[in-house]
Amino acid sequence: MARKSKLQELISQLNGEQLSEYLVEYSKKDKAFAKAFADFLNSKLMADYDFEIRQEVEDLFTLERPSGGRYSLYNDTDWYGIMHGVNDLFDKAHRALEKGLIHKAAGMALQWLSSFADNFTEGAFSYDDEGIAFGDACEEAGDIIDKAVNHPNADDDFKEDVADELSDIADHGDAMRDYCFYDIDSLSERINAMTETPERALATVEKMLNKGGYKSPVEQLIIQKYNLLMSMGRKDEALIFIKENISKEKVCDYIVDKYVKAKDYDMAIELLELAIKNGEDYNGWQWMRKEIEIYKKQKREEDVTKTYRRLFISCHGDIDCYHELKKRIPASEWKGYLTQLMSETPFLDPWSSNDDKAEILIAEGDFKALHDYLLSMKSGSYSQLEVLAAYANKLPEDLQPDVANFYGDVIRKEATNVNKKDDYSRIRWNIERLRELHHTESLVSDIVAEFRNLYRRRPSFMRELDKIKMNG
Repeated sequence: MARKSKLQELISQLNGEQLSEYLVEYSKKDKAFAKAFADFLNSKLMADYDFEIRQEVEDLFTLERPSGGRYSLYNDTDWYGIMHGVNDLFDKAHRALEKGLIHKAAGMALQWLSSFADNFTEGAFSYDDEGIAFGDACEEAGDIIDKAVNHPNADDDFKEDVADELSDIADHGDAMRDYCFYDIDSLSERINAMTETPERALATVEKMLNKGGYKSPVEQLIIQKYNLLMSMGRKDEALIFIKENISKEKVCDYIVDKYVKAKDYDMAIELLELAIKNGEDYNGWQWMRKEIEIYKKQKREEDVTKTYRRLFISCHGDIDCYHELKKRIPASEWKGYLTQLMSETPFLDPWSSNDDKAEILIAEGDFKALHDYLLSMKSGSYSQLEVLAAYANKLPEDLQPDVANFYGDVIRKEATNVNKKDDYSRIRWNIERLRELHHTESLVSDIVAEFRNLYRRRPSFMRELDKIKMNG
């Protein structure tokens, strides 16, 4: 064994606190030493940290579950456990991104892709016949890596490390290619472009955009091209390009957030309006909400109100927008304002028992309008029974009789189409809701008697009717 030096002997006689105090004090005097020592500590800590987070991912793929028959029982990879665990894993990765812990987030995602590529076999399809869950998990991992390398904390060394590891994963990523789970090659090529000169990176990205293909990461490539153009001082070209592509969800959210952080609110609004005009309706609703938040930052209250109005109409009536508007419109103007708003709103047929139009009428105390609305619902809508069950009992007693009769007719019509246990249970449940209305005992008795006669050869239906406790 090598003999310790005199310095090593002295250091061994100090406790950790004494040594720590000296190093901190010396670092204050020597800036070069302070940087070198910090780099040393970070490398040691990151090595341990990286090992721990990667081990957590690898441990997922050691999960096993019993398989086979009575005489050929064996243990097989537990893909149910793996896919359950990956949700928690990615939640941790997203939280790490929020805290700026890009090494942790990227490490988890990279290890998932690597371990998945190494362990996937065709037998795993017993978990998911179409592989949708596997593809979604791979895409989520790629999205986390994307956010990590584009994070402000990501330096060139970090990007190079990620690019190198992705190249290695792509070399043995046949499972992702063969089963079309994920385009690992495009991710690798795109991240690798970040380590090149801006000119070469731009050429690579444009080539990938022109190539396209199955599961091509178009939105990430658009963002990457925009950032490259901006870094090269080609601002006007970048803006023209991004306006042509702003209606893509991830592109819009990313670019608008950049302008909001830069406090260029006018450009953020301009881009959002362009996206709303050319994009899908469901994205437009989220973008209008972004506009509202921007207007609030600017204290542009009139524009906030106008956008809530647009959103209400665009969403075919939205209860949250209704409440916001009611707070903003003077009470003396509200009734006329709401009447005009409701007349301009293309309300859709209800698709569940929670109906915004009915909720608004109740909030306004307009029960005559609620009564008329319930009677006017489109026949044949699957939710017609559920809406009647939810709101008929909200009517005052004098408005319930004809709605109760209508409700009974809908129950009779629905009963002609039932043919399985769940349908019978649904009919029985609605008869019980009908019975909660005023003066419906006779109506309910007649319906039950009719059903016992008409559907007497359906034992499951008869058992459901037996559950209805009749008076007398």
